[in-house]
Amino acid sequence: MRIGKQVKQRTLLNIGADFTIDKKYWPLLTARIEQLQQGLEPHQEELFNLADDLNQLLEATAQRYSSLMTAKLS
Repeated sequence: MRIGKQVKQRTLLNIGADFTIDKKYWPLLTARIEQLQQGLEPHQEELFNLADDLNQLLEATAQRYSSLMTAKLS
């Protein structure tokens, strides 16, 4: 966040050291978390075109972290 002319970092959620999702999927995960936070449905082309088990893992993780962020920020 920007405070005056300075940019300050704010930790919204610490995911811990045992976070197992591969780094290449982080952009998909963060985009989905942002959509959940804004109350939006995913765009069809953004639906995870991955194996079903990975798709379910990413969606469940996004739902979990979105809920944790909402609880922390409220």
